[in-house]
Amino acid sequence: PVPPPPPTPAGYTTPDELGERLAALASENAELVRIFDMGWSREGRPLVALRISATDTPQLGWRILGAHHGDELSSAELALATAEALVAGHGRDPATTALLERDAVWVMPQVNPDGVVARTRSNADGVDLNRNYSHEWTAGAYGAGPAPFSEPETRAVRALSVWTALGAGLSMHAGETNLGWVWNHTTARTPDEDLLAALAADYLARCTTEGFWITNGADWYATNGDTNDWSYGRHGVLDYTLETTLQKTPPAADIDAFIDDHLAAVLGFLDNTDAVWGQVVAPDGSGLVATVAIDEAPGLRTGPDGRFGRPVAGTAWRLSVSAPGFETATVDATADALPLALTLAPQERLGLLDGARLLARDGDGVLALDTDRALWLARPGELPVALGGTPGARSVPVATLAPGPWSLVDAAGSADRNTVFIGEHTTAPEVGLVAADAAGITLEIRPAVRGVRAWAFAGDHRSPQSLAVSTPDATTVHLALPALDPGAPLDVLLLAGGHQLALLDLWGSPVIDDPEPLDTGTAGRDTGPSLSSTPSGKATACGCAAGQRPAPLGGLVVLLAPLVFVTRRLRRPRP
Repeated sequence: PVPPPPPTPAGYTTPDELGERLAALASENAELVRIFDMGWSREGRPLVALRISATDTPQLGWRILGAHHGDELSSAELALATAEALVAGHGRDPATTALLERDAVWVMPQVNPDGVVARTRSNADGVDLNRNYSHEWTAGAYGAGPAPFSEPETRAVRALSVWTALGAGLSMHAGETNLGWVWNHTTARTPDEDLLAALAADYLARCTTEGFWITNGADWYATNGDTNDWSYGRHGVLDYTLETTLQKTPPAADIDAFIDDHLAAVLGFLDNTDAVWGQVVAPDGSGLVATVAIDEAPGLRTGPDGRFGRPVAGTAWRLSVSAPGFETATVDATADALPLALTLAPQERLGLLDGARLLARDGDGVLALDTDRALWLARPGELPVALGGTPGARSVPVATLAPGPWSLVDAAGSADRNTVFIGEHTTAPEVGLVAADAAGITLEIRPAVRGVRAWAFAGDHRSPQSLAVSTPDATTVHLALPALDPGAPLDVLLLAGGHQLALLDLWGSPVIDDPEPLDTGTAGRDTGPSLSSTPSGKATACGCAAGQRPAPLGGLVVLLAPLVFVTRRLRRPRP
């Protein structure tokens, strides 16, 4: 028989203890800290993140990740200590207070809680999570997994990152004492090499770990599919690997010492005011999810409200700004013009889709489009994907696409923006659509998840509009709607428990993203979606005849009876 894993050393934080400490930090500092359930590990443990900030419109977003590798416990302790130090310093330490009044810091101390419990580098499926990201992922490489983002833990990091405007971050590890920057898959230098090295040198000057050193990542050793390269290559985020301690899990008596060695350097890294920031908007003022390329660097993806920010060198930059369905703009910007307000001119609407479509992962990925023109799906932060098939049956490789909204574009740049929603992978919370009226939407979500976020897609540009979320009780969620044309289509993207779920055509025949759990024949193992010729993966519910829209709502409540629940199951711990 396989011996049980060694217990977490006394003094180190178990996943259960981490959950309690993060919950207490959020409940005791509600004005500063929000807690988010970003999903569940292979064995069903919560994947939890904190947002620490005193502003709803931060200039920059920072992300800290710990314990991608479950046997590197010092990384999780430093990530947790950073979160607690930020909260303790707000209102007491001038630098920390200024940081949190200006920026937002996201902290996920244990990316791999199953590995923490088992004291293994990999997750419960034997996948090295820091080889499972999509940028330069290599099939067959040791620990890489069957496909990019095949693991719920890396999908949780993706969900956190995609719906957040990030500028820089630290991915904390252990087993060495250094700070490394991109690229990791090649020794070729990025356009930001000098800036990345300078930020690392600042960290080195503050860190008191004996023998600490800094390096370009691939100069040390090359990897593929890691967090840093994905963050920078796909999203423009200046992301580093921080190796905290020579021993992956030093004696518990050393925890305070190695935290003291690094904490001032981590806080100094976050307190960086040499940055460019602003917002990308459409002519009507709505924020655009866009790509902002600073000088020659990979494009920085904006947040859902169009806001962006990133550390930079110098005081003048050339920005190339683009978004599906809009003209690309080139802007020369200087530090004295911050924050930047960048307005893009819309191109013609493509006009091939008269409403949003959900392509579920257990469907066949077919769009009924009667056209000969070449078409792509586009989304900032993702590689464009060409549609195949024949006129009337255009298809896309659903199994490989990130969930959420994509735009349908042609070679001329015309687009039907945010009209194709790719369904989630498999397991997700149950979602029931209870009622909807002009003021808002009421949902029931089981099990209860913390930190639900939602966006409405409507209007000419279909830009995501953030919805105010309230929770009357643990499983009831109310989404307040902005002033919208009551006769126009309304689609909503829900981020709940780390899952991006589409609620489409809410005033017509509502469609709810319904990923079915897969029967793979192996307990706890999700080998990926199986595509069938019969589209499914969606549930409809309506209080009116199919195809009809309700009259102007003005207080009319549309009850969806009987209450429709989309059945989903959480991963259960392995026996």
